[in-house]
Amino acid sequence: MSLVRSDQRFIMLLRYSVEHLRHFTDLQLLEVLQSFVWLDMPSGHTVLGLYEAELSRRAKHMSLHQLLLAADLWRCIGRQVPLFLQHLYDSVHQCLGQMGVPELVQLLYIMGEGRQCPKDLIHPVEQLLMRHLKQLHPEEVGIVCLGLFKSQTSLPVTAVTHIVDKAHSFLKEMSDFAMVNVMKFLRFSYLYHREWMEAMAWEVPQRAHRMGVQGLMHVALACSALHYRNDNILIAVADKLPSLVPHCRTKDSCKLLWAFGTLGFLPLQNSSFYPSLTEALRQKKAEFLRYPEHLLTGLLGLAFVSHFPEDLIALALSPAFVNLSLKSTQLELKKDLVTLDGAVNLELPQWTGPRLSRELREEVSDMLWKFAQSDVCHKPEVQEAESALQNLLGGEEFVCKRMILPHTRSIDLELEQGNQLGHFHIIIV
Repeated sequence: MSLVRSDQRFIMLLRYSVEHLRHFTDLQLLEVLQSFVWLDMPSGHTVLGLYEAELSRRAKHMSLHQLLLAADLWRCIGRQVPLFLQHLYDSVHQCLGQMGVPELVQLLYIMGEGRQCPKDLIHPVEQLLMRHLKQLHPEEVGIVCLGLFKSQTSLPVTAVTHIVDKAHSFLKEMSDFAMVNVMKFLRFSYLYHREWMEAMAWEVPQRAHRMGVQGLMHVALACSALHYRNDNILIAVADKLPSLVPHCRTKDSCKLLWAFGTLGFLPLQNSSFYPSLTEALRQKKAEFLRYPEHLLTGLLGLAFVSHFPEDLIALALSPAFVNLSLKSTQLELKKDLVTLDGAVNLELPQWTGPRLSRELREEVSDMLWKFAQSDVCHKPEVQEAESALQNLLGGEEFVCKRMILPHTRSIDLELEQGNQLGHFHIIIV
């Protein structure tokens, strides 16, 4: 196709098409756009900007099907067209009566690829989903879940439950891709669906041998996010992963380490899982200069199972890497740095490698405690635990909230009786 694109006759044809752009019918414009997909036109080609502008100008007069087709063609080309998508979303409000299952599924997929669902569309989309849910086929449910996940669209718990109920009803017929999309959606929605998760304990071991790295990673991440530990799932994933390590991105390796670490999957349960992924990090150290957050994620996951690869920790706490991490505007990297540094202080008393400065540790600790006081301390589970302990011990003077350990996603309750102190650890991940 590159030969065609470089042919002078094709270049002249593009020029003539632009000169007569406004004379094309809507159907002809879509046919040309489709030909650009077949020709694998670069998404940044200047001609595409002119076609985008023309389609956006006409959008108000195009049918819903034409708008959906155009949006899908732009997706295939790989071009971001936020203005055109906004016209599509505006038209959906006027065409709700025309939205059947095919239109709804395609709309949600387009929203997912565009990474956005306008707030004023969330409720109409929810209503359409509930209306058409019984008619959805297995793969359509998977696409719906993927679109909602990628567009970060939050639905009420009842709606999420109904969608997953539907998925569970024909789980055996779902592809691995569709099944993983349901797991992604549950992870985003932070909903524990007992029947679905228990079914995963049977399905994942049967499917893991044929699944790819990213599918397995998303299964593990969902289990981690939902605090659902099932050894059937974890062992099946861990057994398959070492053979897939050459295909792992650093992002995949580090998220897998995080998921398995937070679930307390011990190295003894699979002798090659942690070593193979840790070695993969060593092989791709250069990538952490671009994505420092991935290394911190992986090392914290390993810390949960008391595994501390000193060469990688030395890299993460080195002045150069710390400075690189601090350039990020995300507080999360500061939190992760302080958590890792605190874990090293507790678990590696013989450590002579680099450490964070006292100023940075104090700055982040103060910041985190202020956040905890305004957020975490008010979580129902913390208040319930605190109240129960106060009642048990005979008064609020015997219970104190603070962060004792460097687990910045947790709050500790300190118990005092007489001259003795005890610590009650409440994990809020």
